[in-house]
Amino acid sequence: MIDTASVLLNTHGAQGFRRADVAKVLKLDTSTLSYYFKKRDDLVGACLERTIEWIDQKAREAAKHPDQASRSEAYLQDNLQLLVDQRLGQSVPLPVLSDLATLSDPIRERLETQLAEAFAVVADFHPDATEPADRIHRRLCANLLLNIIFWMPAWDERYRVDDFLALGPRMADLLSNGLLSSGDAPPEELVSLEPEPEDHARQDYLKAATRLINRYGYKGARVDMIAADLGLSTGSFYHHLKTKDELVLAAFDRTFTILETALDLAKAEASAGARIARFSRLVAHHQICAEVPLLRASSYQALPADLRDDTFRRTDQLIQYLATQIADGIADGSVRPTDPLMAAQCLFATLTGLSGMSRWIKQDYPDLALNQYMMMLAHGIYTS
Repeated sequence: MIDTASVLLNTHGAQGFRRADVAKVLKLDTSTLSYYFKKRDDLVGACLERTIEWIDQKAREAAKHPDQASRSEAYLQDNLQLLVDQRLGQSVPLPVLSDLATLSDPIRERLETQLAEAFAVVADFHPDATEPADRIHRRLCANLLLNIIFWMPAWDERYRVDDFLALGPRMADLLSNGLLSSGDAPPEELVSLEPEPEDHARQDYLKAATRLINRYGYKGARVDMIAADLGLSTGSFYHHLKTKDELVLAAFDRTFTILETALDLAKAEASAGARIARFSRLVAHHQICAEVPLLRASSYQALPADLRDDTFRRTDQLIQYLATQIADGIADGSVRPTDPLMAAQCLFATLTGLSGMSRWIKQDYPDLALNQYMMMLAHGIYTS
């Protein structure tokens, strides 16, 4: 039951998932399914729990390696091998975790606690720390590694199986040595990327929707919750917007507008490496310091099919542009030799994943966190 439900979750997301479809595939009566899983969320939770248990188990196995680089490389290789095994039908399906936020509170809270424990194991790949700078470095290392891994299912099929598995050493090299040939910082001017609103009330709804979608997913961010976040009624919501989907599309438009604004500002830099650094610094600064960060990439899978397809199309276009910049940087010597598409996917994953950094970093150490991220981009995650 869990195997079948996991396949359907990965195909349709929680938004399109129905227990009746699981029963139909297995040729079971729905009452038989209900005997084991009384509610839909019980079954979805069981699927996601198996993914979290796998993440935790492999992290504990990788933690036995002698140093942080070999631990991270082993963990990457295990996750790459899992995706290959799934494509070959040699592994039970594990659903992506983007639907975790959609679950009801008792189940979601329990699974989020388990996921936090797994995150702590990955953080332990890196030396323990008490000073703020070292604590930020440790959390950034874990954050970057996990966000790269969580984003891999979105792009693994762009490679043949043999080629995809061979990415492990290249990804490990990217993490160890960084992307840019030079650690020279781009100009320090950091401007706001937030688009100027034509309708301030509508903009407030966009920000509230972004916060709640990042926390609860597309399904969990209900209209009444979005309105309540602003201290308004649902009637006020429908005065400014016709449907929830209109708001979600506008929230994604805001995210892509911010990313594209950063790309435009970076075009003035002389080398491709400097353009990548400028873009990265602007986006990372927004993620760490802005009132509302970008929509998390992990929220894409939970969207309805029509919204999801358009979002992935726009994401692919952005990543392809970054890959072209990386290829140009390799040619002009400002970027280290690497697989441009793989590096672009990793860069996108780490930048969008910065929205998950803890509140104490955003409030108390934003400049320190930003500078450390840029150092990692230039030199790798093992250089503080």
